[in-house]
Amino acid sequence: MTQKNDSPETFFELLTVLGKKIYFQIAILALLGFVGIKVGDNLTKACSAPNSSKVAASAQDQPNAVLCSFSPLIVNIGNSCLEVVFIILFFEIRAKREVLKDITRIFRATESTKHIKAFHLNREDYSREIHQSFREARKDQSIKLLSLFEDIHLFADDIKVNTIRAQVMKGCNIKILILHPDSSLLQCLRNVGFTDSSPEVMYGRLPSKLERLRERLEKDWFKYKSGEINGQEKIKGSIEVRVHKDIFSSVGYYSDSLKDNYVWMYFSSQQDDIGYPAFHIITPELIREVEKHFDSLWERATRSSRVLEVTAENGVVTSSEIISDVFSKKS
Repeated sequence: MTQKNDSPETFFELLTVLGKKIYFQIAILALLGFVGIKVGDNLTKACSAPNSSKVAASAQDQPNAVLCSFSPLIVNIGNSCLEVVFIILFFEIRAKREVLKDITRIFRATESTKHIKAFHLNREDYSREIHQSFREARKDQSIKLLSLFEDIHLFADDIKVNTIRAQVMKGCNIKILILHPDSSLLQCLRNVGFTDSSPEVMYGRLPSKLERLRERLEKDWFKYKSGEINGQEKIKGSIEVRVHKDIFSSVGYYSDSLKDNYVWMYFSSQQDDIGYPAFHIITPELIREVEKHFDSLWERATRSSRVLEVTAENGVVTSSEIISDVFSKKS
């Protein structure tokens, strides 16, 4: 991902280049002014010279009547050029410093916007944006989701389960990392008042949704292997869902590896009208740091922590027993 650099330094460099061009034009205008005054004065002196001087000089050396009539005009043009130069320099020196101060203040006021595109106080607001980003994902796009439970409800109903299946079939590569129902961290979350629900309540129907998704993708794979469907309809992407036991993350994360990266915070005291405020981050440096956080947790939640894995090469790797075994644990 790339980002255009609109820093104040770059902008001031542009102003400096423009300023050099303007000063060069002012210098030309001043030179024309001085030349005009000098030529006009010389003509005026020559035209108004005493008759005795004129007699001493040849006729060719005398200015003609037309040039003499234009000499005052040439002097006036030269004076006007110098007046314009003085006016420009006055306002340039007077106003430039104030203008640069105003520009600097504007850039400093908008400095944070280069890191954050938006802030969402309500979970429903950014959940809708994440769902839209997920639906619009293209082939070969990588999608990552880190959450405590099923916070943004990608598996909320059969329609969304079908959407996940469609994205896997199309070629998206999806990684989802959530907290293990048997994690010792659940008791810590209860101690700080984050939740008082049992794992069955917190995870809801997620196990059945995962199983339904596994079954549908398994059918798709068998149809392809048996020749019932052609290669255009085979599984082209992948999905892997892992659970982590004792490696807590204080933030949730969603990335579509293209344009949308969300980070949300878990507060110990939840209110119905708030629910995990989130930042839509855009700066590459911040995105890289959050990516490292996700990748670190993903590697620590080893492949033995998989509850679902489907790949384009091997089809459905995990069995239905794994899902039921993991989510039947009591914390």
